[in-house]
Amino acid sequence: MKQLKDSNGFSVPHVLLILLILGIVGFTGWYVWNTNQEVDKNLEVTKSAASTGQSSSKTDTNDSVPKIPEGYMEYKNDVYDFSFAYPAQWGKLESKGGDVNTFVAETPEMDLGSDFIGGKMKVTASKIEAFSMRAGYRSAVVKATGPAPDYRWVVVAPETEGEVHSIGDELSPEPQVIFKKDSLRVYNFPTGHACAEWSSIAFASGDYFIGIELPYVCPDEAKTLEEGDVAYKNYKNSLVKQIAQMVRVSN
Repeated sequence: MKQLKDSNGFSVPHVLLILLILGIVGFTGWYVWNTNQEVDKNLEVTKSAASTGQSSSKTDTNDSVPKIPEGYMEYKNDVYDFSFAYPAQWGKLESKGGDVNTFVAETPEMDLGSDFIGGKMKVTASKIEAFSMRAGYRSAVVKATGPAPDYRWVVVAPETEGEVHSIGDELSPEPQVIFKKDSLRVYNFPTGHACAEWSSIAFASGDYFIGIELPYVCPDEAKTLEEGDVAYKNYKNSLVKQIAQMVRVSN
């Protein structure tokens, strides 16, 4: 029996075979193209996720390790697990010993400079239950009481003059929290006396409390009232906050 042929000489089986081959080739091409499209999409999603993760990680790192401002130096204490930065012109903090429960470090004494800041910086550290500090020049001696991290400050010794507080009183006005991060609270104790303004800051680090008595600013020594006002505002509104924002603890 003769096979049917078209006008070009192809038999029906030949035509069907060609169509089958074309179908297989077409389907294979479509399948490869579709697979590549899915792979590309997955790669884009992976890249996007990786990029997001890198950005988040970088932000966290920058937030936990702040950049030290120009002209500042870092002080780090590995025993009490804290660090902060302060103006390098104040000099290096040197350990002054203290007792078995207390650490003390101080900078050299400074004469008034062009910023009208003088005196020295003093850092103390001790167990929270044993910690106390004078809340500024001739101010009451206070200690922190719980609950953490939002401490209350109670007077354990009154002012050296004036005696505004009695023992057992809560300090009034309350110290200001000028920096907060997670469980960290940096308290500020500003006080003024005669021509000068002092600030002290304090914060908890694990089982310890750290107190930093900053040098004083004396705007009255400025030649003009405006110059003195600028020095005072820079100290109170910028310098103290800058140092507080540099504080980091391990916990």
